[in-house]
Amino acid sequence: MKKLFEKNLFVRYVGTFFSILLIISILLILEKSIPNDRVRHNILASEEYYQTYFKELYGNLNTLKNRHTMVDIPGDFYHISILYLEENKHPVKEFIEMNKDSQLASKVVHGKHFIDMEVDSDYSRYWHGHLIILKPLLTFFTMGQIFIIYYIVLIITFLVLLWDLLKRDKLLAVILTIGAVCINVFFASKCDNFFHVMMITMISSILIMKMYDTNSKNVDLLFLINGVLTACFDMLSGGTLPVTIPLFIYVYLHMKDHKKFPFKLFVRYILLWLAGGVFSYVVKWCILMLHYHGGFREHVLEPMKVRVGSGDMTRMEMFKDSMQFIPHYLFPYDFYVFDTILIALGLGSFINLLFDKKNRRYMIYLFILCLIPFIRYYFLAEHSNYHNYFTYRAFWPVVMFILLSICLGVIKIKDKILKKVLLQK
Repeated sequence: MKKLFEKNLFVRYVGTFFSILLIISILLILEKSIPNDRVRHNILASEEYYQTYFKELYGNLNTLKNRHTMVDIPGDFYHISILYLEENKHPVKEFIEMNKDSQLASKVVHGKHFIDMEVDSDYSRYWHGHLIILKPLLTFFTMGQIFIIYYIVLIITFLVLLWDLLKRDKLLAVILTIGAVCINVFFASKCDNFFHVMMITMISSILIMKMYDTNSKNVDLLFLINGVLTACFDMLSGGTLPVTIPLFIYVYLHMKDHKKFPFKLFVRYILLWLAGGVFSYVVKWCILMLHYHGGFREHVLEPMKVRVGSGDMTRMEMFKDSMQFIPHYLFPYDFYVFDTILIALGLGSFINLLFDKKNRRYMIYLFILCLIPFIRYYFLAEHSNYHNYFTYRAFWPVVMFILLSICLGVIKIKDKILKKVLLQK
């Protein structure tokens, strides 16, 4: 019976995995089939928006205070150039290759224009699921207008999430909101490269609360699908958020209601998310190799070495270099003493809470979730360090954990004092 269950579970996971990838693939091929005349027109009309950005912000990059609000313009330019350079004659071929102009940002900085775009490389190692959304929008709007739409959608989704949280637990709603402010969640609307992973994170968080209320048996599928969507829509910006934030909420609700949450189930959800992401990349690379009759080294390994390696520094040196800047990006910016005190209080409170048998298991779960962005920073050493200005957003659950630990620690001390006073009476 157990073997039958495990077999059915495997079929369930494999079926879900390939169903999602098939849908994404079909939509991307359809995207490549639609003429992009209107898209090209609106991309050219978007140049003024980016010229203003480069003049006001990018030109003063070194003087930008802490770079908290920087967005990934080169990443967005890859997406724009892929759409602009489409020929819409061989949809499957273009879906695989995703040809781009990798020098567009440099061209604009040096006085050239969007009309000077030309194919100089491919971006075949990624899925680029965001193009499914971006192309229809660019058919009717410029990039500046699209970012306004993104902002409205992001605000509405966040308010829905906040409302659902407030109905369940005010403390969780407060710490999630503070964490969102600390990592500048709302600046994600100014960048196509950031926006989608934030939306996956928040929608998943809303769904998991509904699933918690109904004792749904499909939470495992949610995290598997999350992993696939993260691989298809994220460009290594903050790709651990779709697992850490929804699972943080799910664990906390179990802790609040004193419900059992087996460790093996907790681990399964994380591994399903990871498997969904990893195998999505593997499938894309297999498609790539079939198309190019090999080419794994030049189309995947060589480009990845630039961002996965650690340059002249060892991986650990690069990791340490990244870590020294993380408090600088998080919490009320530039208050180094405050940052240190807050982190120390959070860790001290967490250690104290480990003596509380009632909540110990759940606090350990949350602590494990907080390790995920650190692990990501270590294994993607150079990428994380070079792109610290946006990868720091992966530490949203860490901010929440520190604040939660402090709050629960204060509540515990308050309860002890109250108990003493009552005993004395």
